[in-house]
Amino acid sequence: KRAFDIAVAACALVLGALVSRRVYFRLDLSAGQSHTLSKVSKELYREISDQITITYYRSERLARSHPVPGEIEDLLREYVAHSRGRIRLVVRDPALSGNAAAIERLGIEPRQIQTYEQDQAGAATVYTGLTVEYLDAVEVMPTVFSAEGLEYSQCARIRSLVRRRPRAAGVIVAASVKSWQVVFPSFAQ
Repeated sequence: KRAFDIAVAACALVLGALVSRRVYFRLDLSAGQSHTLSKVSKELYREISDQITITYYRSERLARSHPVPGEIEDLLREYVAHSRGRIRLVVRDPALSGNAAAIERLGIEPRQIQTYEQDQAGAATVYTGLTVEYLDAVEVMPTVFSAEGLEYSQCARIRSLVRRRPRAAGVIVAASVKSWQVVFPSFAQ
């Protein structure tokens, strides 16, 4: 009887493991479901015909000392999980990989942050930025220090690349007597 129970439990574990590779499930108990992608982001894979690569350039030192890089990486992994294989995530530390100069040429610049280790304050140079690559096009987010607004930004970048249309910004001027050229002369060029 005991051997039979062990065999049934082992079969249940094997079947559970096989099913878990096909069915993705995550329960978000955070306030306001802040770690759950919107329906638009979850269904973004339908618009993507070729592989998209998101590369998150972040310094290991920053990841060890601050929770935000982990939150950013979690959000990006959610995109991967819902993409049905169309989005790939690469996480790199520019300093460890030895290609910091190439990454800086992309527009991802190092930043200085304050560090506190063993009762000593100091400064560290860290990277935290993203690239989104689709076919021969690349979109760059030079600095990402928060996961807030990142989902919208990523979705907009991916759609821009896939649709081959640059992103545009709209401005509404509330007073009809004012004109764009008068209110925003530096943008009206």
